[in-house]
Amino acid sequence: MKFLATIPSENIDEIEERFRTAGIPVYLEPDYSRGLRFVTGGASAYSNAGRDVSAFRVHVCLISQFDEAEHLLENPDYKVQFPVDIEEFEAAIEKAKSQEDVEGAAGPKGPNRVAASVVLLCAVALIALAAIVAR
Repeated sequence: MKFLATIPSENIDEIEERFRTAGIPVYLEPDYSRGLRFVTGGASAYSNAGRDVSAFRVHVCLISQFDEAEHLLENPDYKVQFPVDIEEFEAAIEKAKSQEDVEGAAGPKGPNRVAASVVLLCAVALIALAAIVAR
């Protein structure tokens, strides 16, 4: 996953649909740091927790699609050369998550669990990449 841009929340639905339709899976992370009220004291980290999100950070899920994602962000009419089937990608992610939940009950703990999660995510990325190459 690689950071692409920060987008104002009023544009996020259009951006999400643009990338989904084009076949580039993205992760949208709420950016609570925009328009922060800086407060001193122990609760300052949570001073904006209840506020509406004014922007989102857009991350490209497959680094191999990053260059095309930059083009698509700049030009809504850009035609992606190697699109991914978004529904297949999301299904693979959900399957990986559910498998992790099952294995997590008796699986590795601590750093070993982190390593196992990284390996699992890499496997999902390789499956998606194989789907791109197969086209």
